[in-house]
Amino acid sequence: MSPQKVVDAINEAYSNKIYQEGSRGVYVGSSKEGIKIRMVLTDDGKIITAYLTVSE
Repeated sequence: MSPQKVVDAINEAYSNKIYQEGSRGVYVGSSKEGIKIRMVLTDDGKIITAYLTVSE
């Protein structure tokens, strides 16, 4: 996956993010390819970090 496709996938996941109850600023969203991405956001919604989640 190219760097631009990674950024695009993160932006797609951000657009449908769901807050993870009991966490501090952690959200999970999915790209259009179904890749689940976990994101940590600031209080004003900026992405601090984003990474793939692995299903077991």
